[in-house]
Amino acid sequence: MIKNIIILIMALAPFRLHSAFKAIGCSDYLPYDDKTVLIIFNQMVDENSASIDKFRLNSSLYPTSIKVDANIIELKFNYIFREGQTNQISISKFLKSQNGEYIDVNSRSINFEVVDIEKAANYISDCVLSDGAVTIKKPSFGSHIDIIPYFATFAAFGLLKAYEISLKTEYLNKVKSFLEWYISHINPDGTIYDYSGTYPSYSPTGNMDSTDSYAALFILLCYKYYKYSNDKTFLANNYSAIKKIKGAIYLTLDTSDYLTYAKPGWVEKYFMDNLEVYLGLLAYRNIINILGKKEDLEEVNKHLAIEKESIANFYLKDYNAYAISKSTNGSYGVLTDGQYPYAMAQNFALYYFHKSEDELFGNLWATILSKIFSNGIVPEGELSGTFWWILNAKKIGDNKILKQCIVKFKNEISSDDVTSYLMGQYILAIYGDIMLLEDSEIFKTSESLNEYKPKGIVYPNPVRLNDGQVKIKLENFAFIKNIKIYDIRGDKIVEYSKIDKQLYEWDLRDYRGNLVSAGSYFCIIEDENGNKIATKLVIIK
Repeated sequence: MIKNIIILIMALAPFRLHSAFKAIGCSDYLPYDDKTVLIIFNQMVDENSASIDKFRLNSSLYPTSIKVDANIIELKFNYIFREGQTNQISISKFLKSQNGEYIDVNSRSINFEVVDIEKAANYISDCVLSDGAVTIKKPSFGSHIDIIPYFATFAAFGLLKAYEISLKTEYLNKVKSFLEWYISHINPDGTIYDYSGTYPSYSPTGNMDSTDSYAALFILLCYKYYKYSNDKTFLANNYSAIKKIKGAIYLTLDTSDYLTYAKPGWVEKYFMDNLEVYLGLLAYRNIINILGKKEDLEEVNKHLAIEKESIANFYLKDYNAYAISKSTNGSYGVLTDGQYPYAMAQNFALYYFHKSEDELFGNLWATILSKIFSNGIVPEGELSGTFWWILNAKKIGDNKILKQCIVKFKNEISSDDVTSYLMGQYILAIYGDIMLLEDSEIFKTSESLNEYKPKGIVYPNPVRLNDGQVKIKLENFAFIKNIKIYDIRGDKIVEYSKIDKQLYEWDLRDYRGNLVSAGSYFCIIEDENGNKIATKLVIIK
């Protein structure tokens, strides 16, 4: 018997958007009374054992359809899931794993509740104090409160997205009140402290996690608030404060590479912080163009141009990874495993720095999946940075990882440890991130990252399953060590070694001889010096 299978359930509730209903995590539009529940197992499920009669909703309602995808079961019901209403899924004891053993789940009946955008946004609103401060958790009289401006900014981004969808001005007004609170609490050098206390009182801690990221994300929020409100007066009235906050970034600027240290006295320039700094300075450039304040423009453009190349240099080809940090002596801090900071840094890079069609995107995505998602299954415990996994799974079209991470995130925000910034990230992850600057050339990949002289050309691409093979043409290689084919989850499908020819053929079969399924794959070619190139291959029916 397989013991202690963890089951995560998420009802994919609809939300109103221009009179249409869209199911969270699904690419198609569904009828209002057709809802979906996802059940994620930590074992592969035997498709033949997962029939409709094995599941019931609220004791009596069977699903109208069922779909099994490896360790994911997707159930559809003709039932209206309402926010705040508790529902229950019952699971038969005769469900089997792919190895033929019965799945012994922790509980045969699991209660779940719908979390929609309004519930998430209202939680954030309840964390906004009367003076505009945003607490980490919803306060009650006499409770301990923490106010961390960096995390409060993510909560505010979530409220902006909720406003875009619901058009409820209360969400927009809450964002403005936080912006005003932040400005009124900055120090003379443009930095801001974290705050804590006993509700309703609080005081500065005299410390902050960083000065560069706090300032950069706040400036980005100011610009995004303007985009949603068209409140140019807010920008004009607070320009001097925004400029001072920009100065908090320059407090720790290293003019040799235009990267910033996390805060004064720090000896590391963090990769993720500097990606956020780049975003913030792009937003600042947009603000000064809107206001016609051009005195900073030359300086900002110079910073952006140099920093962009410096960020690109964090990618270390020998490790196929972005470094975590760069020290004062110019050396890079490298990690090649672990959820944080390794995997989160790679996710930052993929989301902000690469297009999904970039060769490096597919290679790096497959690599971090293989290290964090064993056999393509979401980790049972904590998943650090679920928000970023969802954004990149959407970007590359990895629906299996996307579904699992959405369910994981739903369970995170349904726990007693829910926070305002997690609710903000949840709204952005599910309903659409607004933190990127869509009207700017943000992170066009540096040509140096893709400047591989050797080439691996896969054709035809896409290829139809019934074509039976693809050709892999090797150009400018000396000696090939191996060719590996991975699926979208990072699982190795087949490997060929001792390559002694310039044209190789793959018969679209795995190492067992079974024909693979339609989908996205990655062909990774490695030479004897450890140099790798990756090419994305799409197989269609």
